[in-house]
Amino acid sequence: MTQTKQRFLSFEEYLAYDDESELLYELFNGELIEVPPDSGENVQIANRLFLHFALLIGIDQVQGAWIGVRSARRT
Repeated sequence: MTQTKQRFLSFEEYLAYDDESELLYELFNGELIEVPPDSGENVQIANRLFLHFALLIGIDQVQGAWIGVRSARRT
């Protein structure tokens, strides 16, 4: 059985997508690419950023927040 890849026509469709898994994806040229698990170094960087943002704007503003980056290039 062949499984077709999910394609998205808009960024909003991507944001609304939920495959009911714990996997993380990024959108590239309309297709999902699975993001590999975080390395120990990435976790340390993320924790330091969290601490700095929490001290700057308050823990309630950053706790549980997700950050996404969308490039200007429309691919």
